Amino acid sequence: MTGSPDRIIITDELVSALVRDQFPHLADREIGRHYVMPDYTAVRVGDDHGVHMPTVPGLDVYYERSTRLIAPFLERWSFPFVPPLRTGRPGHGYPYHFELTSWISASTAAIVPLTPSAAGALGDALHQIHLPTESPLRNPTSSVPLSTFASSMRRWLPLVDAMESPDRARVRTDLMRRTWESGLDTPVDVPFTWTHGRLAPRFVISDQGAFAGLVEWCYFAPGDPAADLAGALMLLPANAHEDLLGSYGGATTATRTRIAAIEMFLAAYYLTGEDPFTRNLAWRRLRELEMLDGT
Repeated sequence: MTGSPDRIIITDELVSALVRDQFPHLADREIGRHYVMPDYTAVRVGDDHGVHMPTVPGLDVYYERSTRLIAPFLERWSFPFVPPLRTGRPGHGYPYHFELTSWISASTAAIVPLTPSAAGALGDALHQIHLPTESPLRNPTSSVPLSTFASSMRRWLPLVDAMESPDRARVRTDLMRRTWESGLDTPVDVPFTWTHGRLAPRFVISDQGAFAGLVEWCYFAPGDPAADLAGALMLLPANAHEDLLGSYGGATTATRTRIAAIEMFLAAYYLTGEDPFTRNLAWRRLRELEMLDGT
């Protein structure tokens, strides 16, 4: 295990040692491909299992609890999902808790975009997830006020303003800013529910454009349902947005305002990031939402 003081690089040897010690029934399984994300690494273990291992500080509390929080829903949810099955403990120099998960070989919505026909199934999945809860647990995404992200948005908007889309259009950052600020001024008018908390293109499974499941549950916690809904709507063509919201069960006017604001935040985040797939997704959505010059 090597890396900078802030980021851990996961090796086959580390995964093998942790699996051998903590999940001996999988000790003879081959350690497969690594999928390196900005803050965690997923590693395949045999044909049917994997581990999700945080690689930066600040996430341990979420990985320590995720398996326990998801467990009551394993038999209740009817949509496809890849759950954490067991919680791994620190060991062999690795300092964090991690997840043993099931594993499927599939594309994500970052690589194979969802088609409009996926709206109903994805909306229904969120309807099932968004159950009322009085749990005091929180995450850093859907559980916090939008104002938490205001400084990031102020930093990103000038960068976005200087960009051109692949077809040389410019973002209407004045309109983007107004949409974002409208959400900042809109209070959460619905009770917190359970939320996925990390509904992003690489955590939604796509089967030739059909919704085929959700992965990566470390941020599962009570929060504003608008956060998940915005993440989902960013994955779908604009002409399918009402289909998703209809399948979900509808959204209040205030929730729609927050959704629109979060969509602007996500678009700015994707555009200023290093992932070409999510960057292209952001350009498509901004064009459909008439946020580019000439639209």
